[in-house]
Amino acid sequence: MEKTLRVLVVDDSMDDVELMLRELRRGGYEPTFERVETAAAMKMMLEKQEWDVVLADHYMPFFSAIGALTQLQLSGQDIPFIVVSGSIGEDLAVSSMKAGAHDYIMKDNLARLVPAIERELIEVKERRRCRRAEEALRKSEASLANAQRIAHLGNWEWHIEKNELFWSDEVYRIFGFAPQSFCPTYTAFLGFVHDDDREVVKKSVHEALYERKPYNIDHRIVLPDNSVHIVHEQAEVIFDDTGRAIQMNGTVQDITERKQLERDLRTLNESLEQRVTERTTALMRVNEELRLEIEERKRIEKALYDSEEQYRLLFESNPHPMWVYDLETLTFLAVNNAAIHHYGYSHEEFLAMTVKDIRPFDDIPTLLDSVSKVTTGFDMAGIWRHRKKDGNIIYVETNSHTITFAGRRAEVVLVNDVTERKWMEEKIKHMAFHDSLTSLPNRILFNDRLALSLAHAHRNNELLAVLFLDLDRFKGINDTLGHTAGDMLLHEVANRLKSCIREEDTVARFAGDEFTLLLLGISDAEDIRTIARKILDVIRQPLLIKEHELYITTSIGIAIYPNDGGDAETLMKNADTAMYHAKEQGRNNYQFYTEAMHAESFEKMIMERNLRRALDRGEFVVYYQPLVNIGTGQIVGMEALVRWRHPDRGLIHPEEFLTLSENTRLIVFIDELVLYTVCAQSKVWQDAGFQPLCVAVNLSAHTFQQPNLVETVMSVLQKTGLDPHFLGLEITESIAMQDIEATIHKLSKLSDLGVQIAIDDFGTGFSSLYYLKRFPVKKLKISQHFVNGIVTDQNDKVIVESVIALAQSLKFKVVAEGVETEEQFIFLKQRKCDEMQGYLFCKPLPAEEFGKMPTQDKQLCNLW
Repeated sequence: MEKTLRVLVVDDSMDDVELMLRELRRGGYEPTFERVETAAAMKMMLEKQEWDVVLADHYMPFFSAIGALTQLQLSGQDIPFIVVSGSIGEDLAVSSMKAGAHDYIMKDNLARLVPAIERELIEVKERRRCRRAEEALRKSEASLANAQRIAHLGNWEWHIEKNELFWSDEVYRIFGFAPQSFCPTYTAFLGFVHDDDREVVKKSVHEALYERKPYNIDHRIVLPDNSVHIVHEQAEVIFDDTGRAIQMNGTVQDITERKQLERDLRTLNESLEQRVTERTTALMRVNEELRLEIEERKRIEKALYDSEEQYRLLFESNPHPMWVYDLETLTFLAVNNAAIHHYGYSHEEFLAMTVKDIRPFDDIPTLLDSVSKVTTGFDMAGIWRHRKKDGNIIYVETNSHTITFAGRRAEVVLVNDVTERKWMEEKIKHMAFHDSLTSLPNRILFNDRLALSLAHAHRNNELLAVLFLDLDRFKGINDTLGHTAGDMLLHEVANRLKSCIREEDTVARFAGDEFTLLLLGISDAEDIRTIARKILDVIRQPLLIKEHELYITTSIGIAIYPNDGGDAETLMKNADTAMYHAKEQGRNNYQFYTEAMHAESFEKMIMERNLRRALDRGEFVVYYQPLVNIGTGQIVGMEALVRWRHPDRGLIHPEEFLTLSENTRLIVFIDELVLYTVCAQSKVWQDAGFQPLCVAVNLSAHTFQQPNLVETVMSVLQKTGLDPHFLGLEITESIAMQDIEATIHKLSKLSDLGVQIAIDDFGTGFSSLYYLKRFPVKKLKISQHFVNGIVTDQNDKVIVESVIALAQSLKFKVVAEGVETEEQFIFLKQRKCDEMQGYLFCKPLPAEEFGKMPTQDKQLCNLW
């Protein structure tokens, strides 16, 4: 059955108009249209009659799509406006959408026309329904408040290896505590679970971790005031490449009120059903009595009048809308006052209408099918959509029965408005498939769309792309500024990602700081590069979060169907692999998946496993390289350097394993091991009578970003008994500048303890002199990169001279790293560099050899 569609076309080409009309007819519509080419003509047509949709070309000799859109907006009518053009660029399309256009379609892609029109017609109806619903919503303020509380969610993260549990503020509130009032643990969480539910919860957690079963559970908790609440929890488990569970991320929702509401609704429905059944039975009894009365006293009008009056009183007094309609003509035969009040039509208007007039156009075929079943003996019951006089669409639950009314075969209908209940159900359904923080599709919905898109791409021999994004160094921001700031950042990133994709594409929050994109209709790799570059540019723009100006980047991995995988799991895995490759390439870039990455990932997995074993087996050792006073040649300090004594490969230098250890965050454990080893060894040497020397330890970015760094250093110093003045900590410029205020705070605390602070590899970063003077720094260390070139490269020479002068003016000591030739030594000595280290004096040595070196009143070589 063709559907009528009133189309106002703003186009100067009748051929293009015919193409659009043909597409509409192909989509099942019978369009009636008028074509205009000027503002005056369009204004006249808007005043002359009503239109369902406006289609406008962007460029015309005497008119434009923007001008047509302005005319429509001036008319005050809410009509879908779609730009259909053959030459519009992306910028003009975006400006049209910002001006108020609902969509834009290229004339060479008219297959999108019918879906776009149908979508916008639905949205227009929805907008009108929302306006009409405002008053009803205000009257149900209490119910809305309950619905909002039902939708209140908290999130939690459980880092299994560290046995660390993090709760959002809402989780604390759900469990009856002030936000962040204590540090939760898994054991403490189980203590809050109701005694009768505890074993079920423990079993569900175990199955999620070790059997990979979904964690989706309702259970009871006991609050501090001994009240019992019901919560719903669902979570996903993150596994490492070996299949071991390393993290569990989930949400918890207090559904106590929802459960009570469901019980109340069931009770209400049962009561309503009972009342409907009783009244329907009464109506049937009245009809039966009337039928018997007519048969017995056909010519006694008084008795007939009395029976009809009894039925009318019962019908009119019902508090729910009721009506009787003719099963043949579908016209209303009778309506009660409740129906008149609820639907807004007068009694006369009702009797001039049919039941089709209160149904949305799209629902009429279903109505007619239901009526046909009624005529064959079935009663029409269920939930339907009705339209009130003001245009509002409501959901109603109906019960009906066939009767004879005024000599006609008719249907008596009892109506119950369930719009609010339906709205709540849709809200809960939305929550199940969308991320509560960003409102983006969640992992479940993304996987569902990916599966459907793969099936479509397979049938139509099309390309699609999956992009896997991970924010670079997000954990540092989260740990430093708190989860609230982290959530605000994720919300802003989500908005920026949505601005980068097309309407047919999907962006989802996959987990934590990971996002996934599904790009459809890809013609070649250049389309993907364009979007990837746009994402990188948008993400790295500065953000203002809680009065902090933050800079963040993202690493993107890309997998293309069918080249990089024929199923969803393979595509996601390969995009994830490419993303990690992007991080290894320095972050803030995108990488397409290649077969070589798979082999490289396997090698890294083996290396990571060996690193973990090395930590467990104590294979990491510390070497020491002396710092020499340039004036006297005496040893004045030392730097600790980590080495890996592999049982098969021998001594492995840091260049081979530090990058991987940083990417896997194992560097934090290595740094803590080195720190403890160095302090303990220094204390042993001092107790043995050796000259006390300050030993410098390098800190990685991950270690420096640990919120408990200062406490860790204090604990190591206390356990080993080393005086803090003999411990030096070195960080690079880039680490220091990541979060300047946090850096100043941490370094000041460490300096107050007596720890010596140095900036390593100075000159390779972009530090500000303003902030440099605020850091409690004692030394600047010139990078070996510049020292290597001071004799042969004029630029390196100038840089080194400038750093030495800067350090002297700021009263810092300056240390040259990697001094290997006498020429370098002479140059640095002439510029009054304070200290040096390098192979010219001594290579790094293990503790037992370093302890045999002369450290007092003796020189390392004959240069002095």
